[in-house]
Order: sequence, then C-alpha cells, then structure tokens
Amino acid sequence: MITVFDRRLFENFDWGLILITVLIGVLGLGVLYSAVNAGDSGDVKHVLFQKQIIWITGSFIIVLISLFVPYKIFHKGSFMLVLLENTLNSQLDKDKDSTVTDID
Repeated sequence: MITVFDRRLFENFDWGLILITVLIGVLGLGVLYSAVNAGDSGDVKHVLFQKQIIWITGSFIIVLISLFVPYKIFHKGSFMLVLLENTLNSQLDKDKDSTVTDID
C-alpha cells in the first residue's frame, strides 16, 4: 500500500545532503551575480542570472518530486528512461555539431 505521506521518509532523509546542495546552488548564484555585474553588459547580465535561478529551482523541484516516487516505478521504467536520455543526448550532440565554427 502506497501512502501519500510517510513519516519515515523524513526521519531517514539525508538532510546534510540537501543542505550542501542548496549551499552550493546559493554560492554558485553569488559567483554568477558577481561575474555578470563586473562588466558593462546591459540587460544580458540579468537574463543569465534569471536563467540560472530557473534551472536551479526547476532541478531542485524535480529531485524533490523524484524522492516521493517509489523506486519500483523507476525500475519498471528504467528502459524508457535510458531511451529518453540517449535520445536527448543525441539531439544535443546534433545541435552542438551544427554550431561549431572554425576560428582559423
């Protein structure tokens, strides 16, 4: 039986790992903010910083959601996850190859 809220999840959770992850994200944002404000790049600096905040927040939410999914579901869908990952990687490789230019 799957319960919506399992108290053991929070009791056995590695809170140190989450704390370190959040700390690294905050430090990374601080370094990025410092780097983009060092030059006169106009509106671009705010866009880079906002994108980083969106990606960090989104990935953190995905990790938290995945913690509540029973591992048996990941085991059953592992083939589909690997197939999706390989498809996305091949698409990224195609995009990377098309943007490479020769500087010489």
